[in-house]
Amino acid sequence: GHQGGVWCMEVVGAVLITGSTDRTIAVWNVRSMTKQLDLIGHSSTIRSLKVHEQYVISGSRDGVIRVWEWASGRCVHVLLGHTGSIRCLGIYKDHISGLSYIISGSYDETAIIWSLETGKQQFKLQGHSGRLYALAVYKNYVFTAGMDHRVKKWNILTGECVHDIYTSQTLIGMMAQHGHYVATGSTDGKVCVFD
Repeated sequence: GHQGGVWCMEVVGAVLITGSTDRTIAVWNVRSMTKQLDLIGHSSTIRSLKVHEQYVISGSRDGVIRVWEWASGRCVHVLLGHTGSIRCLGIYKDHISGLSYIISGSYDETAIIWSLETGKQQFKLQGHSGRLYALAVYKNYVFTAGMDHRVKKWNILTGECVHDIYTSQTLIGMMAQHGHYVATGSTDGKVCVFD
């Protein structure tokens, strides 16, 4: 159904959401193997996707993040603030306030925390000296990493950097969080696990 390569995907129950170099996001029913709708609005490759409640969040090489209602296909927010490709996305829900936040990492060497409800920028996280390729969310913290061999840990609610770790890894392209651990994978073949 796509006219180009598929770069990212998310699965929610029987729904598969895919992002492509053809600048579209497709919503599929896995059981019937049919496309339900296309989400159209980005001007370049879709590089990252996240699903949160009724929303699909998409990040593109066009430097724009879009928030969609995946059932209707309506775009509810267009988030502008990055000057480079959006490479990674995360979601955090504050269970005390009930508010949700989008975290985006970019080739512009920054991450931004956005309010999902309003679409407004909350904090711009600056301090990396290379493109960001990966992030992971744990409780009210986000870990960011990329080309500069560093893993930074930020407080999502204050925007403060609380840890800055220099690793022996090269470009860190992947991160995963499980329990109290964050794992990073890099182009030198190393996987590091942090407590």
